[in-house]
Amino acid sequence: MSHRFLAITLWLCTIALAESPVLFPLQEAPSPASLFPKEEPEPERAPLRQKTLYLTEHSTPSRTLYHREVIELSYKLLVLSEKKSFRVEFLHDIERSAQILNPNATWKQQGDGSFIGSFYLKINKPNYKLPDIKVTLDLSDHTESTTLGGREGKAISLDRNDAFAKVIAQEFAITDSKVTTYDNDHNLVVFKAQAKLSNLEDFSLAYFKRQGMESSELGQPNAWMIYFAIIPKARENLEFDVFNTQTYQYQRVFLPNVAFDDRVSTQSDIKPKNTLQLFTLSIAGFFAFIFWLIAFYKRSVFSLIIALALSAWIYFTLTAKDQGTIPSGTEIRILPTRGSTVIFVAPSATQVKILMEKNEFTKVLFEDEKIGWTRSEFVQKN
Repeated sequence: MSHRFLAITLWLCTIALAESPVLFPLQEAPSPASLFPKEEPEPERAPLRQKTLYLTEHSTPSRTLYHREVIELSYKLLVLSEKKSFRVEFLHDIERSAQILNPNATWKQQGDGSFIGSFYLKINKPNYKLPDIKVTLDLSDHTESTTLGGREGKAISLDRNDAFAKVIAQEFAITDSKVTTYDNDHNLVVFKAQAKLSNLEDFSLAYFKRQGMESSELGQPNAWMIYFAIIPKARENLEFDVFNTQTYQYQRVFLPNVAFDDRVSTQSDIKPKNTLQLFTLSIAGFFAFIFWLIAFYKRSVFSLIIALALSAWIYFTLTAKDQGTIPSGTEIRILPTRGSTVIFVAPSATQVKILMEKNEFTKVLFEDEKIGWTRSEFVQKN
């Protein structure tokens, strides 16, 4: 019985296993190729290159800066390659709150092989960012570049002083000035100013409507300008302030408002024009004297005629006055240049005294003591 029960049980298990799904199907044996896959080559890596550019700040102001101030920045560049030709680019912020004035400045090589580049920069906005500087070196097999970021800051505004002429300078000086009569109520003040590390182009005087820059050379670090202003005679001085970046104080500038008599000396109407003319007159006088003696002692009519001719020429040369006439509408300018400011226009044909000539311009004096320059082609000598 037990043997029969065991046989039936085994038979039923065999049937059940035959009809149930295969839980662990047999897998094919892996091929040798799958067991040992083919090795693929690794991608080539760029060779490690030694850095050849090293850029640092050499000198830069560490103090608080001023709005409109011009400062000097210098950078030091070390190039560790045989090729020393590099490109420099300044990356400004969108608003150009600080601007390099000489981006193409020459870098000077030092004794240690490094390069120093000096640049002048103007602070255009109270909230500024110095531009980033990028240096690029093109080598035979690759290009290398390095960038140095510029710092940000807040500049001090100096516009609260009404007498401030908008100039911030390391040095400022008036080297020449002239005050002449403009009309019955005003004087014309012309002066030349020199400045170092300055924003001289921003110069402006308060309270005067008629003013301007006649000529200038506004490079860095040294600049100069010729400026004019028409001011009331009632003012005792022309005065204004500039800000000195060495003393950190306003520097007051005074120009006495006293008109200078620019007329030719009135001691005599005899006005030899120059040394050559004086020499010519002396020679003519000597020969006139000789011919007068010959005419007197020899009773020579020919010598008398020559003596009279020479004497007449000397007389007319010495007594001739430099007078002229300018037509209506003639423009009178401050300086003998085409771009100079017109200070007034002749309302009608006017008699003038000719003071001097320079290039294509003539300096003339009017009866009311106004003085200025006009084109020589408009002056008809009397």
